[in-house]
Amino acid sequence: MPPKKIIKKVTFILTPVLGLTLTLAYMTGAFHKKIEPGKIALSKITLENNQPTDVVHKVIQTQQARIVGTVRAKKRSEISPRIMARILEIKVRAGDRVKEGDLLARLDDADLKANAERMRQAMAEAEGNLQTAAKDADRMSKLYAEKAVSEKEHDEADLRMRSAQTQVKQTSESLSSARTAQSYAVIIAPFSGVVVDRQMDVGDTTQPGKALFTLYDPSEMRLEAAVPEMLATTLKVGEKLQVAMEGANAPDKQPIQGTIEEVVPQADALSRSVLVKVILPVGTPGAVDGAFGRLLVPDMERVRICVPTSAVKEAGQLAYITVVQHDGSLERRMVQLGERSPYGRVEALSGVESGERVVLYGPPPQPLPDGVRLFGE
Repeated sequence: MPPKKIIKKVTFILTPVLGLTLTLAYMTGAFHKKIEPGKIALSKITLENNQPTDVVHKVIQTQQARIVGTVRAKKRSEISPRIMARILEIKVRAGDRVKEGDLLARLDDADLKANAERMRQAMAEAEGNLQTAAKDADRMSKLYAEKAVSEKEHDEADLRMRSAQTQVKQTSESLSSARTAQSYAVIIAPFSGVVVDRQMDVGDTTQPGKALFTLYDPSEMRLEAAVPEMLATTLKVGEKLQVAMEGANAPDKQPIQGTIEEVVPQADALSRSVLVKVILPVGTPGAVDGAFGRLLVPDMERVRICVPTSAVKEAGQLAYITVVQHDGSLERRMVQLGERSPYGRVEALSGVESGERVVLYGPPPQPLPDGVRLFGE
C-alpha cells in the first residue's frame, strides 16, 4: 500500500480519538486553574458584617467507661412466716404499695389460740398454788418462831413456796411464748415499700423460713456495678458519678447524677473487678428493682477537633462547612464528621484545623459541660 494511503488511513482513525480526548480533558477541568481536593472556592464572596461565626477548637474530653450494672433496693426483704400454718387470708398482690405495719396476710391460728388458752389456765393455777404456798410458809414461820413446829416442817413449807414461785415463772414464760407464737399468725409489713413478689396463695401451708412475700423500699435505690480494678482505684465514697438508665422502663436515656455510697474493699479474683454501689436520686425514672443501667466511670482523656453543629451543612451523605479566610473571603470545604456531642458540637475528623473560623447557620454552641475543656486551658 502506498505511504500516502497509510497516512490518510491513520489520520482518519486518530482524528476522532484525539477530539474525544480533548473534550474529556476540557470537561474535567484540565484547562482551568486547579483547586485543592475537598475545597470549593467561593470567588468574590466575602463575609457579611452580621453573619455569625465561631472558632474551631481542640477540645479535651474525659472518656467514660460504660459499666453494666443492676438497680437494687438498699432496703429489701423476703418476708417469711415463723410458723407452719395454713394461709387464711392474703391482703396484697405483686405491685401493691404498703405502709409499715399494714396487714399482709393472716394464718390459721386455731391451735395457737388453744395453746395460749391452756397456758393462761395453767398460769392461773400456778398463781393460785403460789398464793396457798406463800400463806402456808408465812404461817409456818410464825409457828417456828414460837417453837410450835419443827425446823423440818418449816423448811418443807418454805421449799413448797419456792417451788410454786419457780412454777409461776416457768408458766409465765410459756404463756408469753404462746402469745408470741399466736402473733406470728398475723404477718405485717416491716417497712413501707412495694410488694414485688407473692410466692404463696390462700390455702397453702407455710413453712418457717420459706418466703411468702418480697418487699423493697423504692425511696432508696442504687445501681450496683462491677467496676474494673484499674478504674475503681480512683473512686471514692461520696463522689458524684453519672448513671444512664437504659432499661425498658426508662423513658429518658439521658444520664443522671448519683452518689457513690460504697466501694466494696475486695476484688473478684475471676473478673478482676470491684463492686461499686451508687445511690440514685429519689424518683429516678425506670429505677425499679432489677432494672438495667450503666455506670459512667471516668477513664482516659481524648483530644478532638470540634466544630459547632450549626456550622455544618449536609447534602445526602456529604457534609461541608464554610471557612472564613484571612482576607474575609469564604471557602467551602468538605469535612468528615465523627461523634456528635449533646452540647452543640461535632467532631471533625478531617477538612478543618483548630483556630480556623467558620460561618454559623444557626444558634451558637452551648457552653462546655463538666469533664470537657478547651485544649491548653
